Formats: sequence, structure tokens, C-alpha cells
Amino acid sequence: MQLRPARPDDAETIAEVARDSWHAAYGDFLSTVTIDETVAEWYAPDALREQVDHGAFWVAVDEGRIVGFAHAFVGGDGTRPTLGRLYVRETEWGNGVGTALLNRVVAALDTDDSHESLSVIVFATNPVGRAFYESHGFDVVGRRTETFDGNDHEELILRAPLESFPVGR
Repeated sequence: MQLRPARPDDAETIAEVARDSWHAAYGDFLSTVTIDETVAEWYAPDALREQVDHGAFWVAVDEGRIVGFAHAFVGGDGTRPTLGRLYVRETEWGNGVGTALLNRVVAALDTDDSHESLSVIVFATNPVGRAFYESHGFDVVGRRTETFDGNDHEELILRAPLESFPVGR
């Protein structure tokens, strides 16, 4: 497996990985239609092509095929670094792809010494995602509600100290 910065021509495959991952991770509590519509909106290839140059946006490639991606950024107003997206094909879960991507985007973030932690949001009903983040030092620091398909879903706001990532801090 290789990690490399995402390129504009990766957009369609990134959207495909997102759709597959969403179905695997969220299919127990979001409908197929909701997942497909949300991914089509949030991972529109034209928008992704513009986003690959913002923040740290990396893909994991295995045998010429993108198997995962991660996107982290620092808000334009200097706010806390955020992991906006980290998705891996279900067939690669448990193989270290997510960990490699997480560590790589943290290392690639343009942060300064005033930033002490990384934030991420995960569905409370996503045990795979929660276990992944907790195993990497993330703790619950807040909760919020997101509405999908007319139903409210609890999300957890997680945070981990940047010093806990192996990036030479």
C-alpha cells in the first residue's frame, strides 16, 4: 500500500469509496436512499476536485486501486485542526489503512504550536468508527444531533492531542 496526496482525477473513485464505506458503516441506521443521496451531495466529484488542494487530503492506493482516503484541515479562522473525512473500503478494515491515513494527514497538516488537538465527529451508533478513534486516543468532548431523512442521529465530537500522533511533535 502507498499513501499519496489526492489528485483532482481521483474524485470519482474517492466518491465511490465514500459510498461503499457509508453503506458498510451506516447501513444499519441510515437508509440506502439517504446514504446514496448524502454521498452524492457531500462527495460530488466537481467539489472534491476543488477540495484536494485544501488542507491535507491523502489517498491509500493498493495494487493501483484507491482503498481509502482522509482529509484534515485547519479552519480558515485558525480554529482547531479537524479530521473531516476518513473512509476505507470495508474489505480493508483492520488492515492498518485507516491508521496510516490518519497519521499521514496529521503529519501533513499545516499547524502551529498553538494547536494542541485534532477533532473529529462520529455517529454515536457507529461502533466501528468509535472503536477506531478511541484506539487512537480520541475522547468524547461533546455531542450534537444531525438530521438525516427526517430522523435525528446523535453524533459525538471527539478530540485527541496532536502529540499522540507519531509525527515528531
